[in-house]
Amino acid sequence: YNKIFKYINENKVNTYWSNREKGKGKYSDSNNASLLKNMNNEKHINNVIFLHIFKDTPNHIIDEKKIFINYVDWIIETLKIISLSNEKWLIRLHPSYKKWGEDQPSIIKSIIQTVEEKYKLDNIILDDMVRSNTSILKNAKKIITYSGTTANEAVCNGIKPITISKTNIYEFDNNLTFKPNSILEYKKLLLEDNNNLKFKINKDNIRKGKSLLFLRENILNLINELKYEYIYLTKNDLINEKAIFNKYYHYIEKKNHIYTIWVFH
Repeated sequence: YNKIFKYINENKVNTYWSNREKGKGKYSDSNNASLLKNMNNEKHINNVIFLHIFKDTPNHIIDEKKIFINYVDWIIETLKIISLSNEKWLIRLHPSYKKWGEDQPSIIKSIIQTVEEKYKLDNIILDDMVRSNTSILKNAKKIITYSGTTANEAVCNGIKPITISKTNIYEFDNNLTFKPNSILEYKKLLLEDNNNLKFKINKDNIRKGKSLLFLRENILNLINELKYEYIYLTKNDLINEKAIFNKYYHYIEKKNHIYTIWVFH
């Protein structure tokens, strides 16, 4: 990363970030979430929890130091903690849950109901694609997510996010995110006043965040060469296995010349 950064043009980085905020980046989930208009007149909530696709819990990534096993474990304990908070909390549903075939509203509401049996949760609001990500991140002061691109986006917006598992932004510079080593440490961070300066990122680190995002999505991303589009499987695809393989087979055939270059390089 450090070697490549020397050759990255800062104007290109800033231009890409500006376009990305308008939904014109090279990450489809971000584009979908950024294009939304803020249809809610309610005052912005400064504390935001970004959900992941529950069925996509990364069990293949072994991080022995993470304090929660999976997304469900994480959100249950997080809700218990924020029930003690005097601040309002926004829970942002994942922008692609429908494409994944996941009924995320029902799942999170069920989890909330279970937690409410013992904990009072009158300080949370669910956001099912009402506000754009751009609007949320520009007004947030505290961001919580398990892992993923949102952590990097938070840094680009001057926020030091709280994460559970390793992220690329943490691996690049572990001073750019909070990755608590215990539930007690996590609890203290969540209940800390969101105006605390510890959650703010300076201009130099914002520049780092934007450069890293640019690097990931423009230089290290094979999608640019392949012109690849994610294939989300419908219920019919799951019934007819041949349809799944046919989609990928025809796509690979079109890109065969690129694969050949990779193999012989």
